[in-house]
Amino acid sequence: MSEVDRITEEGKRAIVALLNQALLAEYGMLLNYPRIIDQLANIDKVSDKQLAIDLERLGKDSFRHAGIVGQLIAQLGGKPDWDITVIDRMIDIGSMLVEQLAKEKLAMSIYQDAKRIADKNQVKAKGFLGRLTTWREEPRDTTSRSKAIDILTSLHNEEWGHIRRCENAILAFNPQPKE
Repeated sequence: MSEVDRITEEGKRAIVALLNQALLAEYGMLLNYPRIIDQLANIDKVSDKQLAIDLERLGKDSFRHAGIVGQLIAQLGGKPDWDITVIDRMIDIGSMLVEQLAKEKLAMSIYQDAKRIADKNQVKAKGFLGRLTTWREEPRDTTSRSKAIDILTSLHNEEWGHIRRCENAILAFNPQPKE
């Protein structure tokens, strides 16, 4: 039995469900980073330019990730399904950054889980005739399994960097007391 570079229908459904959760997290992040920057600059009068640059980058990356995730959902034959919930009232910046860090970690975990599902749910074909039949079918998806894994790996790796950047922002805003 040979394998085809496609994800099983069951695998696609599971990945799409996870990616819709990631989409919700990404939208939450892209809405909150500008609010945090505004709070820092205009209300708290914090003039840490590097902190503002890092937070702006995180917001832009969340916007880009939301687009990538939406496209991947569609390419897997799904439909992006998200709903922006009521945005929480601004609390202190330190707490908001901690919430953002939790969202970054959640997104990274979701991308890792989706990658595992794609890795374990490859379409199998029996012999040459099976490969030919599988190849001739009109798949709902427009992306290969290996391409989906590459995208999910990239998103996972970028989230790892976002976690580090967010942790640094927390430290910059609330430096640890010197002993």
